Amino acid sequence: DENRPARGTPLYPVRSTEPVTTSTPPWSGGTSTGVTDMSEAQAVSTTAGNVKDLWVEGDGDSHYYTYPPTGEPFVSVTSVTGGTISRPYYAPWGSKVAAIHASTNLNDLVKLGARKKREALATLQAEAAGVMTKKAMLAQARTAGQAAVTDAIKGEATRVRNLKKDTGSYIHDLIRALILWAASPEGRGSDIALPGFPEHLAGAEYDDDPVEDVAGWMTDGFLNWVSDFNPRFLASEMVVFHPGLKVAGTLDILAAFGGRAMDALGDLIAAPGSTWTGCIDTKTGKHTGPDFQEQTAALRPCPECMVGLGELRPMPPTDGSAVLHLRPEYPRGYRFMPVSRKDDALAWNDFRDALRLVQGRDTRPSRPGRPAYPLLPDGTV
Repeated sequence: DENRPARGTPLYPVRSTEPVTTSTPPWSGGTSTGVTDMSEAQAVSTTAGNVKDLWVEGDGDSHYYTYPPTGEPFVSVTSVTGGTISRPYYAPWGSKVAAIHASTNLNDLVKLGARKKREALATLQAEAAGVMTKKAMLAQARTAGQAAVTDAIKGEATRVRNLKKDTGSYIHDLIRALILWAASPEGRGSDIALPGFPEHLAGAEYDDDPVEDVAGWMTDGFLNWVSDFNPRFLASEMVVFHPGLKVAGTLDILAAFGGRAMDALGDLIAAPGSTWTGCIDTKTGKHTGPDFQEQTAALRPCPECMVGLGELRPMPPTDGSAVLHLRPEYPRGYRFMPVSRKDDALAWNDFRDALRLVQGRDTRPSRPGRPAYPLLPDGTV
């Protein structure tokens, strides 16, 4: 729906009037996390280790989750949204990245083309002497050099996108570890190892800044959000299933906020004595994307969740959803944006329409019917 707001109104902290049981994990610097039911939070939050074991790769970028009771493949929420939402900005962005890469690395690309041409020519001279003419060898070697340069230029957008994707994955893994640390009894998470920085990201740049610095800024943004909003964590990276729709997904964070409630406009207001529980989608890219509302709207109604070492339980009830956008350009490194009930309901309807489209395509044959032939002179086929 083009008339729907791209994101909720940024939310800012207020002092909660509800008493909370605090914990002080070593990473917080004295920040209270407000974890009041640590044993349950720890049990619900330790599911991410099983996620990849449930994945089944599909065609293209799609993937499925294996539903443990039956072994059925359930299509992932992101496959549904990603397969039905247009992203027209990808093509011009990729062209811009390729053009910048070519213009700033011109000399290196020329050397690459010349080297690949020489290598191809040497191989042809050794293997095709007497079979190919010198002119044909030169033409094929020239094509090999041009192909190498073309691949290097057109592959730059994929490299940059994968770098940002891997940086976001690292931040998600780090946040999960920090949440588990906070949810451990009295914040004693000494047995919870923080993920190491991926070697292939070391020294790389993320929007002209070192990846290490960007990851640090985003982590600081998460810690500032915890300090400002004092969430009670209920789950992190938890797999959820909807057997009725045969869909599954992984929610980033499930958390409760004491002294908060959502008003009719979708803002989280101060409400002493109330608690608002939300399904929170963490984003690290420059833009939240056009499908974030459908992702959270699809995860919240799932009736089952996986906890611990693979046990299925009823999904904890939630009151709504929100986006935690971690970016260095934001004050304190984050924006916390709730989704109104109206937008959440509309997004849920949109997701189910998208799911019907995806599942309908999967059930239809990939080729037309049998060929038809003209009638014979006797009127038969």
